[in-house]
Amino acid sequence: MKRHPAILLLPLLMLSACCFVTGRLPDRLPEAKEILTPEETQEILVSLQETNKGLDTFKGIGGITLSDSGGRRTARLAWCGEFPDKLRLTLITAGLPAETVTADGKYICLLSHTGEHAFIKKRSSCPSLEKLVSIPIRADDIVSLLTGRIPLYDYDEAVCFRPENGTGYVLVLRNKRKGIVEHIYLDDSRINVMSIEVFSSRNALLYTAKFFEMQESSGFQVPARLVVSDADASLTLRVDRYMANAEVSPELFILSPP
Repeated sequence: MKRHPAILLLPLLMLSACCFVTGRLPDRLPEAKEILTPEETQEILVSLQETNKGLDTFKGIGGITLSDSGGRRTARLAWCGEFPDKLRLTLITAGLPAETVTADGKYICLLSHTGEHAFIKKRSSCPSLEKLVSIPIRADDIVSLLTGRIPLYDYDEAVCFRPENGTGYVLVLRNKRKGIVEHIYLDDSRINVMSIEVFSSRNALLYTAKFFEMQESSGFQVPARLVVSDADASLTLRVDRYMANAEVSPELFILSPP
């Protein structure tokens, strides 16, 4: 049976902010042909933190494709956000809004524009979108990625190295309590991020995000095509139009019952 594209957003009632386990981390890092000094590693971290500084708000529209055990679904998607944690996503079918989800750092809400389900509102400062897109990615991570940044998880130690059997560099962030929390893959210049891997507190891979294409908007480098995946699902976002520092109001990120 063909699924309605709105199925991407329907199961919000089961949202959870806990960690999810999909696979074990290796006990040892890959062999390295070069390990950067702490000073060089710190320079990279500072550069990452400064990426697209000044890009505060955004709007966009494009196409979304979700592939998981339920099959492959495509739809149009409109979005807006405010760094670091405000997000609004609207799924569009037949040229009309079908579902809208918002997160404002306090609540996450889901509204059906077609009356297919009741209005949903849950308190959550850092909601996971796993039940929406089958991938355990947080709303604020989506905001970071859509602004051409990467989420930087809390860490106590960082090491950057060039893999023995590979190109570019790998920046590893480790939290003393949680273990490795993030891998950041850089190109040979150590400036451009190619992809990231985010891990749970149980040292398990949560998701991978890859920037396949970038574009310029008002002087900022932002995604043109972004893919987020885990072992069981893949989400591809194609950006057709992007507006950097677009005017957005706080009311956009909190929904009310119809």
